[in-house]
Amino acid sequence: MKNSFITTLKEKNIRQEIYMLLPACVLLIFFMVVPFFSAFALSLTNQKLIPNPMVPAKFVGLRNYIQIFKDPSFWQAFRNVVLFTIMVIPLQCGFALLMANALNKVRFLKGFLRSMFFLPYITPMVIVAVVWKSIYQYPDGIANLALKLVTFGQAHSIDWLGNKNSALIAITILSAWQAFGF
Repeated sequence: MKNSFITTLKEKNIRQEIYMLLPACVLLIFFMVVPFFSAFALSLTNQKLIPNPMVPAKFVGLRNYIQIFKDPSFWQAFRNVVLFTIMVIPLQCGFALLMANALNKVRFLKGFLRSMFFLPYITPMVIVAVVWKSIYQYPDGIANLALKLVTFGQAHSIDWLGNKNSALIAITILSAWQAFGF
């Protein structure tokens, strides 16, 4: 008697868990799995960005992938993404850990300070981009003024976003600042 009651209770719990997971699984399949396989199938054709109904797409197999792997621009973009990831993750996580540790030691205004550090994360990226563009502005942006102040006027202004050597660093700092509050 006792074992059948426990078995029935376990079956009810499993059924309830499945019913609770079902909407999330359906949405995940509908918005992630189906578009992924649709995009992959489309990548195996010669379909243009703006399709022409008069010219149907043809199956080309892996030709698109072979072509992109031979393109030096792809490898440069891939290198930039890997470098960005290697730079932004430790910077963002390290700064977030330091801030979280410091905020735990604060006794007053803790809620206000937490919300101030979270504010960049919820600020729309368009606003963040405009603000940081003015910070990085050449030659009189705040970043260049701070650089001249720290070096007592010895450093020259840097075109942070226009120079290929400094653009990745500038965008890494922006991205780390924007997401560290999360």
